[in-house]
Amino acid sequence: MFEKLAKLLERLLPLLPFYPKWAQIIFTVTLALVLVSIFMLLVLYPLASRIRGRTQLTDDVRTAVQKDVAEVQTIFNDVALALSDLNTSIVLLRVDLLGYTTRNPKFEKHLEKYLDYSLPENLKSDALGFTSSLTKLRDALGRVQGDNLARVCWIKAIGAHSSNSLAYVQSQLESRGFSRSEASVPISDIPLILQFLSLAPRKLQSLTFRPLIDAILGTNLADAVGKPYRHEALRVFVFGGNLIAALGEDKVHVPLGAAILSDIYQSIPDAAILREALKEKYAPYSTGIELMQFAFAPEQSVSSDYRLAVDELRKRQDLLVLDTSPQKIS
Repeated sequence: MFEKLAKLLERLLPLLPFYPKWAQIIFTVTLALVLVSIFMLLVLYPLASRIRGRTQLTDDVRTAVQKDVAEVQTIFNDVALALSDLNTSIVLLRVDLLGYTTRNPKFEKHLEKYLDYSLPENLKSDALGFTSSLTKLRDALGRVQGDNLARVCWIKAIGAHSSNSLAYVQSQLESRGFSRSEASVPISDIPLILQFLSLAPRKLQSLTFRPLIDAILGTNLADAVGKPYRHEALRVFVFGGNLIAALGEDKVHVPLGAAILSDIYQSIPDAAILREALKEKYAPYSTGIELMQFAFAPEQSVSSDYRLAVDELRKRQDLLVLDTSPQKIS
């Protein structure tokens, strides 16, 4: 074909000056465009090959990506399920505790006498269920910390989902004279979060009323300072937070556990965040990963009660830092 084209050009070119001017122009421009097209095809061939490589994943890369998606899905599903189990255990503990106080009207009037009383069997079972759920949550978060991709997703989700309960606590405490080191509990620091989540099991191991009464008093402080709960799910959530960890000074009370639980939920990544993390990990194949379809929605494994409580807390962040000076308590 090319030989025939070359012979044709050899016969036509000598006659080109004798063609009409307009025909000479058309022929010259057309030939120039053909030569430029051939040149561009050759020059841009390496770039086109790289782009095709990004959009067409090799079997090995596709398998690796699918494996990563499955592993991260499992890790964050475990986090979500642990949060749901923990919320259920808090509800059961609170319900049975309210049942006990109803059957024992002297309890609320003489709390100090009950501090070191052993829990009845049903409350012991509830307390053990609560600590077991906390252990599951710590184990799941430990897996997030130990998996590079899951940890990247966690950090990205913190920024994308505005995980800001702990940031709110920090800003409020610093405005009250606390140092940054005293006030800061970043949700990105999973090892530190795990330390706080280990406090409750140690407090509850005695299986007495003391940690439960401390949590009740801490929760009721909101009512005492004129910040009543407008939703029972939020009161239960804050009670659980106080049971996990609370910061208390003479003039301020922080249900730190509630802020931690809220931000853990907000730090669960969605499909868009996982996709961005995968595109960073497999940068040469980012376009192909953008075109991949995969199901990833671990936040849907969190119970509706838990999500409702978090939504309510985000509207009532004033409950996370309570001024408890005598003049503030009614």
